[in-house]
Amino acid sequence: MTFVLVAIIVKAQQSPPTKLKDPDGPTLIRIDQPMVGDSSKILSSVEQVPMPEGGIEGFSLYLRHNIRYPTKSIEEKKQGTVLLGFIVETDGNLTNFKVIKGVSPEIDQEAIRVLTAAPKWSPGIKDGKAVRVNFAVPIKFQFSK
Repeated sequence: MTFVLVAIIVKAQQSPPTKLKDPDGPTLIRIDQPMVGDSSKILSSVEQVPMPEGGIEGFSLYLRHNIRYPTKSIEEKKQGTVLLGFIVETDGNLTNFKVIKGVSPEIDQEAIRVLTAAPKWSPGIKDGKAVRVNFAVPIKFQFSK
């Protein structure tokens, strides 16, 4: 399956950051096994990859403004990168969330919560038709210096 990865950093602070530079650009990698569902219905190669509303920059801003670093994780000084997998459906909805690499139950749940509420994406296109596509997004939770 094909995944597009976007590194998003969420800093622990009282108010959400408004102007942060995205340290990494999108990266394309190939995964041999589908995450969930019937692999014949989730394509690994598409002519047009799904895209979040506002593109990668818009998606990064959405996450930065909507993710809240869990209080318990701040108190326990937990930080790290959550790798979440999901499917972009033919209608642009994000479904079938799966924690591929977690940090802690609280941080993992916060990453899932914000992606569940994300605006629809434009779907992947193959042969002129909308198709289901697997994606994974790493979200880095770290403390401000």
